[in-house]
Amino acid sequence: MELRDDVVDELVQRGPTTTQQTVLLIERGHRHEPGVERSTLEVYVDALEGRRDYEFDAEGFRADLEGALVDDETWTTDDALYRIGDDRVSRYPKRWHDELGGSDDVAAFVSLLNGSAYVDQGGVNEDALLDVVAAVGRTSVDDAKAELEALREEGVVVEDADQHPHAGVYLADEAEGLRDPALDDS
Repeated sequence: MELRDDVVDELVQRGPTTTQQTVLLIERGHRHEPGVERSTLEVYVDALEGRRDYEFDAEGFRADLEGALVDDETWTTDDALYRIGDDRVSRYPKRWHDELGGSDDVAAFVSLLNGSAYVDQGGVNEDALLDVVAAVGRTSVDDAKAELEALREEGVVVEDADQHPHAGVYLADEAEGLRDPALDDS
């Protein structure tokens, strides 16, 4: 396992994060396979623990990781981390990896997420969508964002206004009755 300096730099630049966010950032940086190996997480824990410019509680991280791990196949809570294979951990459930792992089909991700407990108020938040596509689809956030923009231009997906308190991304053919109709008048 190779420590990626760009991943460490992103973690340090963001400052202290939750265990879930730390796992996600490492997972996105090691996208050649689903999730991330526990041994890879340990390499990052050791690297972060030794830095003077980053406040990191290695033992707290390990304890939080153990407490957050679940075997569920579908999304359970924002606090969960998922076992997705032999000694592999993901921010997202195994079923998502099984269905869309390695895919850059943003429309398929919108459909999957809008039909799951991950979205509690209509439409999936754009930033959350991009995180899922990057981690599960094993692509970059920039590539996922470019694909989302292309789908918007093609009319495949629609989105609430960014200022809307529950802004969400929807498939255009499924958005009827889900979007705030006041947004269409502006």
